[in-house]
Amino acid sequence: MSRYGYIACETCRIYMFVGKYVQPDDGGAPYFHIGDPDEPPNSARTLETKALWKLHTEHIGHPVRTLVEGTNDLSHIWEFVEIGGDEPQDISFEDYVKDWAG
Repeated sequence: MSRYGYIACETCRIYMFVGKYVQPDDGGAPYFHIGDPDEPPNSARTLETKALWKLHTEHIGHPVRTLVEGTNDLSHIWEFVEIGGDEPQDISFEDYVKDWAG
């Protein structure tokens, strides 16, 4: 069963999908991955990486949490604004990082 991860600021009610939680069979460090296994790693996704840095920078001192399905209760975040989401209240990656110097 796939488990997906999210980074959320519960104070500001905003979150970002970070992909499937992957625990390598060889005991290596776990990581998140968006897309098929043959697609580039998340670190190669420039726009998403920039958005993640901005999320962390804007929410210094807030309870920013890494949430994973099956480990955390996620029911409260579905009403938050999603960075990169497609619901009316969400914000695109492009708009989120627009004019951000980081």
